[in-house]
Formats: sequence, structure tokens, C-alpha cells
Amino acid sequence: MTKGIISHQVIPFPDLESISSSFPPLDLQVPEMDWTGTNEGVSRRIVFDSAKISMLKVKAASKEVPQPTRVEAVTALLWKSAMAAAASSRGGLKKQSALLQWVNLRKRMNPPLPESSTGNLISCFAAKTSLDWETELQGLVKQLRKAMREFSGDFLTKLQESNINAVSAMHDYVNEVESLSKDDEVDVYNCSSWCRMELYESADFGWGKPGWVSGLYKLITRPKSFLLMESTDGTEGIEAWVYLSEAEMYFFECNRDLLAFASMNPSVNGFIYS
Repeated sequence: MTKGIISHQVIPFPDLESISSSFPPLDLQVPEMDWTGTNEGVSRRIVFDSAKISMLKVKAASKEVPQPTRVEAVTALLWKSAMAAAASSRGGLKKQSALLQWVNLRKRMNPPLPESSTGNLISCFAAKTSLDWETELQGLVKQLRKAMREFSGDFLTKLQESNINAVSAMHDYVNEVESLSKDDEVDVYNCSSWCRMELYESADFGWGKPGWVSGLYKLITRPKSFLLMESTDGTEGIEAWVYLSEAEMYFFECNRDLLAFASMNPSVNGFIYS
């Protein structure tokens, strides 16, 4: 939604060459994967203000990760709450869990690619819970940070090396994600962060800067998904869209640990009409 304010923002010219020169065409065949799913679910909008996120980061900090990012802290809390809800919806039955964190590869390349470079240069890494079902915030943040480091140090290095290594890395990545997605003994969650994308500054289509940017995550993905966005107040807050099955959402939105740091669907009228 926009406020109807006319602006004269300069739109950057798209970079059509950087990705194609960094990743020349490969003769690569990968199995088709269904990212949309067919399961019905329900979505909820949850807002974390900057003050509560600061408190959450302190609680999520550990010796191994002394300064977790706000995205890591919020993601870990959503993951923890979703796992508890899934177990409750099954009468207490716990399962191993994995979280697929989707990332923009442009700034992670060596050297980094321009943000204006065109192409679907995204991938994901998988953070997993151990069989003993460690679900404390600190433990989940550790798993997220560990998975990110392994992804950045191994997968991205191979992806930028020779064609053979790139093909091998891509096959391994697709096979791992596909295997997790098909494993009935593992609860798999998808998480995508749109924080730092400056949508409140850049998403101007001629009607002025938006007063509220939201996601239609329910239309494009399957249950067990999180979408993180900047909050409307322009601070370091986060607005999360959570998509779960109806049975899981019943327990999720009543989670006391979650509600201690988040507000369920607060009004945005003040930001749209101010």
C-alpha cells in the first residue's frame, strides 16, 4: 500500500552481464522439485519491535555465537515455536527438524556481484536439529550460524570453481534438499528474509513510497514457511509472515515464549494513512 506521494526516484539500470559472465551455461540436469506444495494452511502476521528483538538477541547469545543477528534470533524463535506446535498437534510426538534458509548469493560471491544484476541467484542452506531434539534458542542459533558458515565456505567455493565442481555442488545441494523434503520423519521449514532489501525506499511504482509492504507467502509456498520483512515503523523491527497447517497454527499463536517477544497482527493504519 502506498500513500500517493509522487517521487522522482532514480531507478538503477539492470545489470544483464555480471551473472552470465560469472556463471556460464552448463549442461546440467537436475530433478524437478515441487516448491509450491498442495497442503492447505493458514497464515499469520507477527511483528517484533526493535526493543523486543534486542532482548531476544541477548537470550539467544552464547559463547559460540555471542552476537546473533536479529534475523538469526527471530528465525530461531519462530522455528522453536513451530516445532513445539507441530509436536503438540501430533499429541506430543516429536520429530527431527530442518530449516531451509534462502539467501541472496550476490553479496556472498567473491567478488560480490552488483545488487542490480539480473537473474535468480538464490540458494538455501539447511540447518538441522539433532536427534535429541535440541530446541533451545541458543542451540538453534548455533545450528543456523554453523550451516551458514559451511554453506559460504564449501558450496559457494565449489560453485565458483571449475564447471565440474559447480555441477557436483549443485547436484549435492539439490539432492539434499529433495531428500529432506520427502522424508516423513523430518519436519522441514522454509525461511526467507527480505530484511535489508530497503523495500520501503525502493518499491516506488509511481504512487510514492509504500506505507506498508507485505508478503503473499500463502500463495507461493507450502505450509511450514516463514517470511521475514522490515517492520513498518522504520526501526530495526521485523514483520514475520508465518504459514502453517491449521492444526499447528492453533498451538503456534498461543505459544507463551513467542508472545513474550512478538505482537500478533498489530494495526498498520497509522503507517498507511499518516
